[in-house]
Amino acid sequence: MQVLVDRARARGAARRGGGVRPLPLELVPGELGTICDAHHEDLDALHTHLSELEALNPRAADTLRLRYAADLTVRETAQALGISPAVVQDDWTWAKAWLLVRLQDRD
Repeated sequence: MQVLVDRARARGAARRGGGVRPLPLELVPGELGTICDAHHEDLDALHTHLSELEALNPRAADTLRLRYAADLTVRETAQALGISPAVVQDDWTWAKAWLLVRLQDRD
């Protein structure tokens, strides 16, 4: 789970300049501080939901991690987990839908 959160944070950091020193938020006019806080809350929510998924369906959580965070194909994920590609596809579809519903419930 932490791999997904770390990857999302890294992707967000790259979008925000990837190592370029940012301006302090108090120097930036407008609602930027609020937007940054909301992004942090999204990552926290993602981590919480991934923990819930792990408790509910560990194999689907593993599939989600391997497909998304490790960027494995369905076949590679199946080999890593010792299950068929069809089961990986089912778990992948289910896990994405489950996570999407959880993330949309926050809005």
